[in-house]
Amino acid sequence: MSYDIGLYDKDWLRKALNDDSLDWTKSTEIPEKKIKQIEAGLLAKGYARNLNEYEKIINECPIQVLVTYHSVELGIPYWSGSSSAI
Repeated sequence: MSYDIGLYDKDWLRKALNDDSLDWTKSTEIPEKKIKQIEAGLLAKGYARNLNEYEKIINECPIQVLVTYHSVELGIPYWSGSSSAI
């Protein structure tokens, strides 16, 4: 079990929530400038980078972030420290 959160372009997300037929794998691209800001913010907060994945251990719980041009995905595995890591 894990906690998973996906962040998408807000206009595309509004449309996706109102239209069940949208393909979530083909969301609007997040502008490159915004992607660079997100990546810089993760590095500034102490996340280690491996290609487009970032990870940081908080309270012995690995917090994982996947950054693509379509979404930012956060994964928090169910762990003894996961509640306090969130």
